[in-house]
Formats: sequence, C-alpha cells, structure tokens
Amino acid sequence: MKLTDRPAVTVTAMLTLGAHEVAEARLIVGSVGSVPFAADTTILLGAAPAGCTPLSDGEASAEYLRP
Repeated sequence: MKLTDRPAVTVTAMLTLGAHEVAEARLIVGSVGSVPFAADTTILLGAAPAGCTPLSDGEASAEYLRP
C-alpha cells in the first residue's frame, strides 16, 4: 500500500482566545471534496477552553510550551 492509497482528511484550525472564552474560530477541512471548505464553528464561539496541557515533542518541552 502506498501513502497515496490511504484515505486521509486534513484539518487546519485557528482559535483566538479572549479573556476566558474562544473569541474567534476557523476550521478548514480538506481532502474530502474537490476543494477545501470552511466548517461551521459557531458552537465553539464563547466556549471556555478546556484544561489543555501541552505535550513535549522533538522541538520543545511541555514546560517551555506553557504560557
């Protein structure tokens, strides 16, 4: 099986946080149609961000990535 034979979906996300909520959100979905499209993000607006913790990766430690 080649890499191009596997089904895949691509998603690009951009979130802008306000004081304690999501102020702006954009989701672009690709590889599911002839052109990428913007997904509906109205459910995300005004939501409180969950307790996300950064994960260490090959570039930086979790401590470094914390705001």
